[in-house]
Amino acid sequence: MEVLVPRHSGFCPGVRQAEKSLLSTHDRETETPLRVYGYLINNKQYISMLSSKGILTVADWKEINKGSIAVIRTHGIRREEEKKIRQSHRVLDLTCRNVKKVQLKIKEHSDKGFYILITGKKTHPEVEGLVSYAEQSFVIETENDLAEFEKKYLMDGSLHQPIFIVSQTTGNRALFETVCKRIEGRVTAQPVVFDSICPVTELKEKEAMELQDLADVSFVIGDKLSSNAAKLYQILKARREEVHFIEDLQDLLNLNLPLINYKIALVVSSASTPFSIEETVCRYLKDIR
Repeated sequence: MEVLVPRHSGFCPGVRQAEKSLLSTHDRETETPLRVYGYLINNKQYISMLSSKGILTVADWKEINKGSIAVIRTHGIRREEEKKIRQSHRVLDLTCRNVKKVQLKIKEHSDKGFYILITGKKTHPEVEGLVSYAEQSFVIETENDLAEFEKKYLMDGSLHQPIFIVSQTTGNRALFETVCKRIEGRVTAQPVVFDSICPVTELKEKEAMELQDLADVSFVIGDKLSSNAAKLYQILKARREEVHFIEDLQDLLNLNLPLINYKIALVVSSASTPFSIEETVCRYLKDIR
């Protein structure tokens, strides 16, 4: 079987840089434990790999013992937690530079009196961190949330502050643009908009859609925890029926698909999918004759 893989499939630059920094610190600090607060990336197999190297993940930063290096995950963490961690531990900050930029933009505009609107998944670690940089904020995950915001703050004119609009870096552009247009039409002062959606994520999606047109079947590889994997799957599934979300080769085998009937397959991995998993899936598909 012929296998098509987008050029930007797999780890995004932020994750690659985080991995490089983490592993080099691990090799250098041989006597100092590294403890990651929360999943470094949303992939359970990758977290298990780190654990096998002695780089453990903790659910609560208070579990990080004195003398250990506290590692901040790529999604970032809440501002108040980061402050406390830095007061008591050495810190390796692996927050994606794009996420960090959004955090600082939110703080800058919040300090100037702006009300912060964030489009994204409410329970996502990145979004929870972004909210902590705002004095007043509202998260819009769906158009229903947008309608709620309009009803609560705009219909009666109770919101007198200027508005600053940003998105989760792996957020949905259609939702972000809808929010911007709707808000612009409902307020007197032009809202300030910061386009924070990662360009690499969008480029991967564009490449995947182009290659999908050439394929008989498509496979999106990612952990079910991954928001960008879920979004990629939804985008491709909306275009064609033959699209499958898998975590690894075993997931593919469990589908019991008649793979021999397909001539060309698209394989695309989320920004938090290790290359080794994608490579294993691609090798298996290429061997089908």
